[in-house]
Amino acid sequence: ANATFFRGYVIPNEVGSKCSRGPWHANVGVWVQKGARVKEVGHEFSDEADVFAGVGRRMQKIDIKVRGQYLNVVGINVANFGGDISTKVTLNEKHTLNISGNYDYYFPTKKGGPTRGHFTFGNIEHTHRWLPRVTVRQKFRVGRDWNGAFGFQPSTTMFSVDIATDITLTKTLTATPLFRLGGSSNDPNRPIEKLWGISLTKTF
Repeated sequence: ANATFFRGYVIPNEVGSKCSRGPWHANVGVWVQKGARVKEVGHEFSDEADVFAGVGRRMQKIDIKVRGQYLNVVGINVANFGGDISTKVTLNEKHTLNISGNYDYYFPTKKGGPTRGHFTFGNIEHTHRWLPRVTVRQKFRVGRDWNGAFGFQPSTTMFSVDIATDITLTKTLTATPLFRLGGSSNDPNRPIEKLWGISLTKTF
């Protein structure tokens, strides 16, 4: 994550909508997160409600997208504008690579809020269609916090490694166990940490 406000068990929920027309595509949604243990120290920072939207265009083999997000955590209200550029490389019928770059600019929406800052990231994701109903993904991400957003140490290199398995339960329901290892090169407030969880995705 670009910033960590809470370490503990949480229950996240996301509801979104996607549409496309020709080379254009758009999405909008809401993310709501609730702490699983209300008596845990600092549990109030586990509660979060975000809204997000984006629009993009496919140009030959390149996809370009601009997006925005409003993050509402207790005492922390931040907006984010950013962009993505990506391409997909098909290695064979079972293996693909997604190569992308991201830019994010975070800034407080209220006076006296967290420090504003810029992030850039590069990503490589390998997708393996292992079985007809099982797809395994590995994502490698390296980025930089240039200004010390949210009050963290500036000029920090960050990284993460994700391993996820998409299991198709029905035509509209997918279960995804996920493991992530991530941290930073020189910021003690962004130590190397492990994250694990499982998600259920329902499409309509």
